Amino acid sequence: MTLDGAPFRFGGTNAYFLMVSGSSTVDQVLQTAQSDHLAVVRTWLFNDVTTPSGNYLQYWNAAAGAPAYNDGSSGLGAIDFEIVSAAQHGIKLVMTLTRAL
Repeated sequence: MTLDGAPFRFGGTNAYFLMVSGSSTVDQVLQTAQSDHLAVVRTWLFNDVTTPSGNYLQYWNAAAGAPAYNDGSSGLGAIDFEIVSAAQHGIKLVMTLTRAL
C-alpha cells in the first residue's frame, strides 16, 4: 500500500462501534490508538434503521419510496466528528460503508 507516493505499512485495529458511540468515546478510542502507536482504525458507517431514532445514517421512507438520510449530529455529523478526531490524533480511518436498505 502507498500513501502520498511512499510505501505505507501500519498497525491498526477495528472499532466498528464508533458510529453509534458518543463523542467522548470516539475521542477516548482514538487517543488510545494513538498512545498504542496505531496508525489506522477501521470503522463501519452503518445503522440503517426502520424508524428514525438514536444514531443512524438512513432509513427507508416508505412515503417517498426512497431512503432518507440523517445529516444531523446523530448521523452524518457523527461521522464528521470521527474524521476530525482522527485527524487530531494522527490516525487514518478506513471507513466501511453499508448499502441502502
